[in-house]
Amino acid sequence: MHQKAEQEPPPTSSLVVVDQAQYHERYRMQQRPENELPSAPLFVEQATPPPPPPGAPPAFAEELLQPLREDLQQDFSERLDEARQDPLVMDGEQDASRTAERGRAERNSVNSTDEAGRTALMHAAGEGDAHALRRQLSRGAAVDATDECRCTALMYAATYGHLEAVRCLAEHGAAVEATSKDGWTPLITAAYNGHLEVVRHLLTRAANIEAADERGWTSLMHVAFNGDNETLRCLLQHNAQVDTLDSDGRTALVYAAFNGHLDNVRCLLERTVKDSQGGPTLEGASDTALLFASIHGHVEVVRLLLEVATASPETRHAALKLAADHGHHGVVELLVHRSAVDLQLTS
Repeated sequence: MHQKAEQEPPPTSSLVVVDQAQYHERYRMQQRPENELPSAPLFVEQATPPPPPPGAPPAFAEELLQPLREDLQQDFSERLDEARQDPLVMDGEQDASRTAERGRAERNSVNSTDEAGRTALMHAAGEGDAHALRRQLSRGAAVDATDECRCTALMYAATYGHLEAVRCLAEHGAAVEATSKDGWTPLITAAYNGHLEVVRHLLTRAANIEAADERGWTSLMHVAFNGDNETLRCLLQHNAQVDTLDSDGRTALVYAAFNGHLDNVRCLLERTVKDSQGGPTLEGASDTALLFASIHGHVEVVRLLLEVATASPETRHAALKLAADHGHHGVVELLVHRSAVDLQLTS
């Protein structure tokens, strides 16, 4: 048996034909005389390129494909340039930046103000349009923006008693302790305008029940003055302080008596008696309340004050004079009768 001969490694070089003219030209470049030009060898040895990897196209195929690749690349570049001039493609390329710009523009536009500094959010709050509020807030409306009076959207909603709008704004983080130029809070304006459900909701949001405006008036004082007994009872149930003094040193009881709101006077007297246990707080507040009730002729309020609180003789005398000077004969008769009774009891 013949052993299989070992395969020799592939040649690393090959012979190529030499062009005689090119060979001589190279020597002429060296400025050599014609008679010294050597004869060119017919063949020279040239290194053979490594074999192509498996699956690669043969050399002649590569030569055919290269022009096709160049044509395709040029065609693609031309088509890309044309596409970039297409408005639809241009919009697609600029979509991200346009979206960002549109978002900024919408935020600027949604927070634009009218001549009084009010935003669209404030108008929607004042109208009680909760759907519009949510739409404005989703577009980036500033929930605590203020107008020229430093009023917020929540204050407008509370002022007009729009409970759903109040809830919406509070859920989006509206400040329940925001204050207007006059020191009014959402709770004060809701109480002042008699919006009981809004008052209750703000209290559940931890609104400060003792917050006071620039005159020192609390929510309790405002409702005592206005005569809203239901809201007043609600505030008392949430432990509003009856002995708080405003900047003039007056309590809620004084303002209820001033306007003759009998039910409010009764509620405030009951709480004052309970809190003070008949101490100096009751005497001071009731004395001032008696004077205001007498000067305005509120007979039933005067009667109640005389029954519940013990007014000093000096206070009763001053109240009698004020009632007489303003022609409130009913109050005069009541005070004279009470003084006569007191004289009989002391004699």
